[in-house]
Amino acid sequence: MSMAVEPPTAVEADEYTSITPGERSIIMPFRYQYEHEYKRVTRIAMLKGEICSAIFNYWKREKIEPPTTALFKQRLNAIMAFVRNNWRRPRRIQLDTSGTVSVRIHDLIWEFMPDKVEARIMELAKSDTPISYKDVRFLQYLNVAISEVRKKLSVPQIAWFDAKKEERRRLGNPPEKQLRIYHKDGALRVRKAAASQWLEMGMLQLTIGAVQEKDNRWVLEVYDNTALNMGVKTKSFCKLWPDEMQDIQRKFLQYLRHLDDLKHPDRPPTEPNMKGKHHTQIKNDPTTGFPRMPDPPADNSHQGWKELAPIMRNYLSAHYYLASGHKYVTAPFTAIESRCSDFIDVEYLPAGMVFKDPNYMNRDDIMKFIQQIRDRQTSGPMENVFRFKAYRDNRTTMMPALYNGSNATAEAAKDAEQQSTRRKKASKKKGKKAAKAQPSASDVAGSDHDEEMHMWNENGGDLTWMTLPGGRGENIAGPHATANKTINASTPDPNVGMVEVPEASIRSIADTSTTPPVVVPHTVPNIISAAHGSKLQNTAIHSNIPQPPLNNLAGNIEIDQQTYERIRENRPGLVLTAVNGPADGPPRYEVTRSIWDKYMSTIVVNAAASQNQSGGCPVLPNFTNSVIYDAVSMGPVGIVVSATPDAANRNTVHIGEDIPSTCIPAPHADPTRNGQGNRGRKRSSNNFIGKEATAGQGNRRGKKRGADDMAADEAESLGAKGSRARKPRVRES
Repeated sequence: MSMAVEPPTAVEADEYTSITPGERSIIMPFRYQYEHEYKRVTRIAMLKGEICSAIFNYWKREKIEPPTTALFKQRLNAIMAFVRNNWRRPRRIQLDTSGTVSVRIHDLIWEFMPDKVEARIMELAKSDTPISYKDVRFLQYLNVAISEVRKKLSVPQIAWFDAKKEERRRLGNPPEKQLRIYHKDGALRVRKAAASQWLEMGMLQLTIGAVQEKDNRWVLEVYDNTALNMGVKTKSFCKLWPDEMQDIQRKFLQYLRHLDDLKHPDRPPTEPNMKGKHHTQIKNDPTTGFPRMPDPPADNSHQGWKELAPIMRNYLSAHYYLASGHKYVTAPFTAIESRCSDFIDVEYLPAGMVFKDPNYMNRDDIMKFIQQIRDRQTSGPMENVFRFKAYRDNRTTMMPALYNGSNATAEAAKDAEQQSTRRKKASKKKGKKAAKAQPSASDVAGSDHDEEMHMWNENGGDLTWMTLPGGRGENIAGPHATANKTINASTPDPNVGMVEVPEASIRSIADTSTTPPVVVPHTVPNIISAAHGSKLQNTAIHSNIPQPPLNNLAGNIEIDQQTYERIRENRPGLVLTAVNGPADGPPRYEVTRSIWDKYMSTIVVNAAASQNQSGGCPVLPNFTNSVIYDAVSMGPVGIVVSATPDAANRNTVHIGEDIPSTCIPAPHADPTRNGQGNRGRKRSSNNFIGKEATAGQGNRRGKKRGADDMAADEAESLGAKGSRARKPRVRES
């Protein structure tokens, strides 16, 4: 510390009187603990211990060393003063305005016996002339003089002062003393708050304080310590512009009285003319609803341009709001000025008046217009005082005025037509985007039903009836449609689930087959190709088993009790819990997509194996109530189609127990599947054909996986995916 260096200059010395951003970041972690410590001794110990140690370590790390010991202490004192002044719990000083205050006898003696106190001060100061309160000796001997005067009081005088003390305590201090207390405590608090904001945030402020006394009077005071906080010795803002500050205080006082009147509507208003610029309110007539021009002042005071221009603007805007059908709040004064005859008839303007924006009109023209409106209000009905002839819509179109709902029907029809046009344009744009984003038919073999419908449209022809997801039928009329169908909720449509395509397309498909197929239509389209993933052609598959009505967000399929029991015949290890409650009808279950695909594959394989063994046509269970249409073929991706465009020409054949064995041909296996040809049929068994079964047969070295193992794997995958309704409980039997 005793380094021989030159003494610092004034600028360098000033740097050690404030805290730096680096030092502030070091001490900020201690702020919360310091502010929430109520004991003063603990705060001082924390300040001198932990905070000072952190500062010393920071100086040592950054190699900061003041040149002299005095500057070192000055720097440390500045940091400690910053902590003491700014890290304080906020508190609100209660001004001495209550009825019960603490009163000292010393104050009463100085208030009621000032002559004796001043005489004693002169004796103590050994002065022959009265001592002013500005003299240092006055405050030096004041308390001593009051104490000596009190000692010389008689018993009746002491009793009188005790009674006066109790009365003062009950009544409270006089307004003059309350104001002095406010200046003493409140002003100090405001100045300290301004200094704290300057130190913490670098923010300067000019404060106008207001206090309302018991008699509802307002006391205003201005606090300006901006120059003091910045360390500049100059006049304050209030002293440089005293007239402007008085005007601001006067307007602020009017604003406070206006707020007080709004807060207490039962009292008579103190500021009846409290109105700002462009805020002159125009009231509507209670009977007609038309705007009413306010009457002139009762005292016939002069109204200047500042008072008249807002009145004219607001009156015209109120009329324009009615004329536009409550669309536009403000009138387009620039457009009215350029095309006045299109907006206003000549009879509603004073003779020789050139209409302009009221902000740019002189006072005489504004007064002529206002006076004419007032005269017409007194002489005629409100409907004929003033009217707009038209209003401007969308900045270009002139529309007739809509006073009292006139032309409202035409206006509403026009708006509805415009909205309909916008919706049609938006729908066309969305359709074009969807058509561009739709994949082609060659890329979607085995896709969903919506994509299949799009593929049939691209192949050309008259697509008149299509099955939507969930078994709904929708009428899509082509250019050569012969019979359009309508959906009736009361009468079930027997053709739900069928897809009509041109006869030429059916003929081209039928030419590729050797045996005329007869296929039973299924209720869920493309379920075979989506489940098995193979290109089956000329395959007769009847899916009389209940099909899943919907898929949830997790990809699971909902099945009924009958389907669940059929799946469990080949997978006894699969145990599921119903996803619905007893009050929701028959039990429903959820299975994964892989379980459902393998179940459908097993039906196809078992049907093919049964045909190979017997040489006939396999008949799946529960076919007695099904319907078969003749001249039916399978589409290229598994869609059941009908060659007859008219549903009335279809001939139905009910299947009985004596169904011939040649009505349904056996499926042809794909010779390119897995490179094995028809040998894949030899591996078929009652178990599902899938990834697990193929892996179990091909990997002879590893452990074979049975049906129970595969059921457990499927149950785990089902539980991991979740369900929209309720996650099923899966256990292994």
